[in-house]
Amino acid sequence: MNNSLAEVHPELVSEWSEKNLTLTPDDITFGSNKKVWWRGACGHEWQASVKARSNGEKCPICSGARVIAGINDLATLEPLLVKQWSKKNKIKPTEVSIGSHKKVIWRCEKDFLGKNKVWRLFLCQCSGVFHSAGTKAWLGQLWRYPISGSRSEVLSV
Repeated sequence: MNNSLAEVHPELVSEWSEKNLTLTPDDITFGSNKKVWWRGACGHEWQASVKARSNGEKCPICSGARVIAGINDLATLEPLLVKQWSKKNKIKPTEVSIGSHKKVIWRCEKDFLGKNKVWRLFLCQCSGVFHSAGTKAWLGQLWRYPISGSRSEVLSV
């Protein structure tokens, strides 16, 4: 088959899971919407359509699309940020990934509250310092930038 997954995307053949039983990358077209099992080099297994993988979709656990507490959640990967997590949040830091676009409430040492997406920075009004809420934290540090102005929403305590 000229448009088989094996022919068009040979780099994905090594991630084809044994859970697919008799179906092989030679038997299915690269644009198929059929969901099959994948096993990434990371060791995680998941289901995704052949088309999604052909279009570049990666492991949902490593990419943060699927959160697993103790593996890829914010609290596990960046425990320093948990100190700034507000108790007013309806979700826990173990329920979001670093790259999450969910808006959450961040709290500084002086109890100022700012609301922004997990991966963004929020401005602490009491110190005039931006606190990292994800992107820079991936570098393994809690970065702080003195700056004026804010794009985050300010909440009252």
